[in-house]
Amino acid sequence: MKKSLAHLPESKQQELQRITQLIVETVNPEKIILFGSYATGNWVEDRYTEGHITYGYISN
Repeated sequence: MKKSLAHLPESKQQELQRITQLIVETVNPEKIILFGSYATGNWVEDRYTEGHITYGYISN
């Protein structure tokens, strides 16, 4: 289990820090657990263009 966000892109780290701050201010939890592709380091950010259309898939 990772205990740091250092493996994530800077923009995602900042987004998660803002979300964490809101959670702490609202409910003051004992612990916040991140799970899914961002927690495991297997997130996907894939964009490509064919002709005039851009396609993409980004993990949430």
